[in-house]
Amino acid sequence: MWIFTKDGFFSAVRKDCDPDEVMVRSRQRGDLVTLGKKLSLNVKIQADAGTDYRYRTVLKKADWSKYLAEAAMDLDYDNFKDTVPARDSRRHDAYFQCGKALCDWQDGTRRKSISRLPQ
Repeated sequence: MWIFTKDGFFSAVRKDCDPDEVMVRSRQRGDLVTLGKKLSLNVKIQADAGTDYRYRTVLKKADWSKYLAEAAMDLDYDNFKDTVPARDSRRHDAYFQCGKALCDWQDGTRRKSISRLPQ
């Protein structure tokens, strides 16, 4: 499961953890730090595990579900792209590339072109 929130980008999988747990991975350590703060947990972040995601932590599924529910309830924007701060240019560009790739993949004959995330 890929999740993009105002707090960061996360990839959640059932790998190398107990049945009641989920491994949450991220490209940026700070995203997992923020996730832990949102859940009031002291998350143990593993770095450089020799896989494509540099950072990972294991959470109880109940905690991960709580985070997802709270993120949904806290939704306060009319366009997710507008929540990405332009000062974070690497994240801005990464999210833009994901959005563009998904737009290019979109079904249908009429495709709205996206040029750039708002600055």
